[in-house]
Order: sequence, then C-alpha cells, then structure tokens
Amino acid sequence: MEGTMPSAWKTCCCCGQYAGHFEQHWNRDTGYGLCEDCIDYCARGETAESFERTYGVAGVHYARSPSPGILRNAD
Repeated sequence: MEGTMPSAWKTCCCCGQYAGHFEQHWNRDTGYGLCEDCIDYCARGETAESFERTYGVAGVHYARSPSPGILRNAD
C-alpha cells in the first residue's frame, strides 16, 4: 500500500502543527502525518517496526528518522 497515495500538505497527528508535504501513510487519517518536532516524542518506547507501522517511512511519510537511541530494541 505504501507509495500509492499522492503527496500533499499534512497536519501533525501529535501537535496539530504543519507536518510537511509528504505521501499519505495508509495507517494515518487523510491529511495527517508527523511533524519533525514530534518524531522523537512519538518514537520513545517504540520499536523500529512498530514506529514504521504506525507512522510510515522517514523521507516518504515524514521528514527524518528518530534520533539515535530513541527507539527501543525489539524483544
């Protein structure tokens, strides 16, 4: 499913601010994404797999990858 929806302006699903111009992730409501300021906050305690499943792929659905050490290792 990824990559099938057009890119457009997004509103951050966390804080409500502008989230950039990215493709729509299938697991987000239409018009919502994740802004750069909220990436690390939303990634805390998540595994890379769960974060990608929830928010998509960095550079495609949102601006950047979470900072090093933010995501937890899979159990």
